[in-house]
Amino acid sequence: MNEVLTEAGRGDVKIQTQACLWNCKQHCSVVFQDDQRFSYFTGHHAPEKAQAEAILAWFDLHGQSETGEVPFRLWPDAMRGHFIARIPKALP
Repeated sequence: MNEVLTEAGRGDVKIQTQACLWNCKQHCSVVFQDDQRFSYFTGHHAPEKAQAEAILAWFDLHGQSETGEVPFRLWPDAMRGHFIARIPKALP
């Protein structure tokens, strides 16, 4: 993911690594976290450049949405089947 972000010149995306997300059976997890829109917990990603590019493409669609909801028809094919949970924004 870091390599894809660097190649794309994307300093606007922050990655926070975690030692464990308790997702052992669907490891290689990514959480799209947002305090304004829905957040998403995803897993079972292949640690490959093409998957990282799909993650970034979905992240951009999420950011363009007022609520964080991305219509399924817009999802990159490589992101289908990876979503585990949709999490509402935290209340103040």
